[in-house]
Amino acid sequence: MKKRVLAVMLFLTTMVTCSFAFSNIAGPSSICQGKTATYTLMMPEGLDVTWYISGNATIVSGQGTTSVQIKFYGSGTVNISTDFELGGNTPKTVKVQGYPTVKIKQRFEFLSETKLTFYANVTPFSSGSYNWNCGNNPIENQNRSKVHITMNIPEPVVCTFTNACGSDTDILWPKDFITPF
Repeated sequence: MKKRVLAVMLFLTTMVTCSFAFSNIAGPSSICQGKTATYTLMMPEGLDVTWYISGNATIVSGQGTTSVQIKFYGSGTVNISTDFELGGNTPKTVKVQGYPTVKIKQRFEFLSETKLTFYANVTPFSSGSYNWNCGNNPIENQNRSKVHITMNIPEPVVCTFTNACGSDTDILWPKDFITPF
């Protein structure tokens, strides 16, 4: 009797596991714009699969199979789903990160101390690692989208923002400083 109960439990566990595996799409959940990635429906080969994409992406190859190559454009969110003989699946959401751009937002000169704020446009997807580098200028605070620095000597300021997709730099020359009245 114990063997039958164990066999039934094993069978049910296998059914639940297989059913769950068939409904998943494997592939990266985040990617840089312009990149191509492979997405695979976890199911046996040979079934006819229709892939659907909503967002800034296109299928490069593999439509009708269990694995496709998808190229991502722009930034934002892309939803991937499928339709196949055994049913549907749980859609996969992919966050597409654009390449960063850095711009100086504010520049104020207060006597001998200049406060500068550099902004990096990394939205809507900005998770993951990042790094600000502003040379020898002390960083007051920073986050994924901006850095505040204090400059004591009027010299060119160069700030670079780097994330997983790349980096960008902006420079401010002393002649560009704004002096209040």
